[in-house]
Amino acid sequence: MSFTEKDEEEDKWIMHYSSKHQILLKFGSTSNIWASSLDSYETVIQKIKEARSNLDTLRKLGASILHGVDATEMKEHPQFSKRKFDRIIFNFPHAGFHGKEEDDEVIRELPGESIGLMCQYGELKMNAYEPCGRFFRNASSMLRPDDEVHVSHKTTASFCKWHIEELASKHSLSRLDCVQFRKKDDPGHNNKKGAGSQCDDHFHLR
Repeated sequence: MSFTEKDEEEDKWIMHYSSKHQILLKFGSTSNIWASSLDSYETVIQKIKEARSNLDTLRKLGASILHGVDATEMKEHPQFSKRKFDRIIFNFPHAGFHGKEEDDEVIRELPGESIGLMCQYGELKMNAYEPCGRFFRNASSMLRPDDEVHVSHKTTASFCKWHIEELASKHSLSRLDCVQFRKKDDPGHNNKKGAGSQCDDHFHLR
């Protein structure tokens, strides 16, 4: 549930969305869902061939869509500054295409100018530790007591070295559960790389 200072409107927020949106239908009505991307609308539809039709579907279902939203500064966004959310979902954070994933330097030394997701329609420029920490700091201040942040994360190198649980705990978030991500639980889910020359290609979930 989400409350503003002026009303008691419920909001469920899917922070970044995949290229297929059947998952949103599980909520029945999407009028209380916010979906965002780091990229502009023009860049989104240029990168992902199904993006335009998927965004049109979201709008028809009543979802609110924003572009140019940085997840490390989302609490400062005028649409979110006075809102509280019952779920913030963060799918597959990634350090960008700046070297091999098993290289520790990919985690430690990339510039932390902005944040993106592999499944998001957006350019990925992030240091794994600092921006993920800033995301958790933002998210923790946007939740009501007992509400949740959901993070889907790969477990292979170097993703296993991100220490997601430790980063979250530094911002007053504690782990409630850990489950395996299974695409069959979300029919139509279609993860995309989101950046680079193969931005519209899938990536392996491991």
